[in-house]
Amino acid sequence: MSSKNFSKWYEKNKEKLAEKRAARYHSDPEYRAKSIEQSRSRRKAAEEPLCPEGYAYNFQQLAEHLDMSIWTLRDWRRKNFFPEPYMHRGRQWFKEDQAQWLMQMRGLLQRGAPTKERSVQLQDLVELIYSNW
Repeated sequence: MSSKNFSKWYEKNKEKLAEKRAARYHSDPEYRAKSIEQSRSRRKAAEEPLCPEGYAYNFQQLAEHLDMSIWTLRDWRRKNFFPEPYMHRGRQWFKEDQAQWLMQMRGLLQRGAPTKERSVQLQDLVELIYSNW
């Protein structure tokens, strides 16, 4: 069923569904306990700050801060230029110092065609990032 068709169906049937849920809530203690627990967890999640303490940027914000595309940043991650970012509420987060290291990497990679010296510098920077992540 497409979302458009579902929306029409739901508009037509939402009152009937709400009545069924209410009846089940009052007659089924297990269903009621699950409903209450889900409600508590949703309220608790809503109270948590979106940005974890100590972290400054999510993936999108970091890409904008570095003035580059998300795809470039993802490509760097795929090439293991930096470790896996911290995950919080389904998003990847970076600290300010991590952003500064990636800024250095951007500067190094934008200097043109790779040379042996730049490859060594890049490897040193990657090692520094991994050791301090």
